[in-house]
Order: sequence, then C-alpha cells, then structure tokens
Amino acid sequence: DSPELIPLLLGDENYYKTVLPSFVLEMDISTLRRNVALALGNIRDPIAVPALVKSLSYSEPKVRSYAAWALGRIGDKKARDALTQLLNSEIDSEVQGEIKVALQKCSKLA
Repeated sequence: DSPELIPLLLGDENYYKTVLPSFVLEMDISTLRRNVALALGNIRDPIAVPALVKSLSYSEPKVRSYAAWALGRIGDKKARDALTQLLNSEIDSEVQGEIKVALQKCSKLA
C-alpha cells in the first residue's frame, strides 16, 4: 500500500534504524529509497507524488532517477510539473535522461 511506503522514501538514517534495524544493516539508505521509489511507481498511486517530488532533491542520482521514473508512471499534472521544472536544473545526465523519458510517459497518459 503506497501510504505505508511513503515514510520509507522520506525517512532518515535514524528512522530506518528504528523501523527496519536488521534490514538497514544489509542495505544502504539510497538503495532502500531507490527500491521504494520503484515500488511506488509500480503501484501508480497519485498519493505518492509529493514524496516522490521531494525525493527528486536527494543527493543520490539513482534515487532521483527512480523517483523520476515513478512520477512518469503515475503521470498526473503534479508529476509532470515537477519533472518539467527539474529538467533544466538536473546536472546528472542519467537522471536528466530518465526525466525526459518520464515526461514522454506523462504525455501519453494525459
């Protein structure tokens, strides 16, 4: 259920250690966030858009790429607007490419 996944996308290291102590020992935070963004994209619930938009500002390019991908899968206006705004300011070429693909998906869903 996407509302239950959202705190995993937005949590910090202390949150993860509290909620998933054994899991965090095996996986770093950026991998966990990436996987949560992937799950949220597969669920396609618009309730996840604000959390995914926030994750577009994380320092890890893989997290930003998967968040962009997930927003493209959801494809609502808020997702499109966030992706459009980020397109010109994103410095990582891989993330920028994912944003472009996500925007194309959003256009097809509109």
